[in-house]
Amino acid sequence: MNKLELFLITYNRKDKCKKTLETILADNSPLKGLPLTVLDNASTDGSSEVIETFAKKFANVTHIRHPKNIGGNANITRAYEMATAPYVWVVCDDDEYDLTNWHELELALKKNPPAVVVANYNAPEKGIQYLFKQLSFVPAAIYRTDLITADVLMNMYFNISNMFPQLAVAAAAINTGEKLPILQKPLVTMKLNPGNDSYVRGAKKVNQVHPLLKNMFWAKGYLSSIPMLQSPAYRQKCSFFANAENENFYNFCGRYLANGKGLFYIYATGIHLSCGWAKLAFALLAPVAYCCSFFKDEKGLNIRLLGHIKTRIWKFKNN
Repeated sequence: MNKLELFLITYNRKDKCKKTLETILADNSPLKGLPLTVLDNASTDGSSEVIETFAKKFANVTHIRHPKNIGGNANITRAYEMATAPYVWVVCDDDEYDLTNWHELELALKKNPPAVVVANYNAPEKGIQYLFKQLSFVPAAIYRTDLITADVLMNMYFNISNMFPQLAVAAAAINTGEKLPILQKPLVTMKLNPGNDSYVRGAKKVNQVHPLLKNMFWAKGYLSSIPMLQSPAYRQKCSFFANAENENFYNFCGRYLANGKGLFYIYATGIHLSCGWAKLAFALLAPVAYCCSFFKDEKGLNIRLLGHIKTRIWKFKNN
């Protein structure tokens, strides 16, 4: 397939990076012969040396090591900016790949769509609010590179501080109005890395990082990205579904206030960033939900007070 190129973004995950490269370049991998550029964010754990061994062995592998760590989201942005093939797939060094369904992707790309969705753990077929959230996962889609215009790149650079530069490209694909094909069997599955804040990871002195960046959290970054969607109806739907845990909007409002620093400031940003009727709903529900909300986990029903105090009020019988 000569219409696709790959970019692998990596920083200080030597073993995971090696595993990802072995998967991509395996003898039976459909990716083996594709152009692959590894953007190494000034790794210090031996990752650079590992990447070099692959670059020397495979002519299609290019290793670019940044002289300084530019941050994970800037590295993502640089990958999209460098893309020159008709389609680009930006992948990460810490996810799981299953390429057995590659033929479905090839069939989809023949129709020249703006993007092909290759991850489906968030049920993106259920609606725009599910789709846009799915696309917050960097490798979730393969994009047509003509979407990456100067305007989209400006949005990407702006959105580096909001955690989701990739959503600028996702929004551009959705804004075309064309239906995005979704693979029935995903090519990639996200693997969580608890404790790794990608937006400050690699900073030498975290206390020198801008406070708004250092205190950024998922929901705020995601809400900040939704206005890039041109459809007011889409923006409103996504605002009502702007949480990583897929919980109801009431509980989301309470947790949103609890996540940030500066209660009144976070409350104001939640109202400002929400779209459509979600503004009014957030303004009314957030103070109440912060004081008291309920949520379920695998062990039972819990109550959350003042955003942080949690206690179980009902235990499931099988626990």
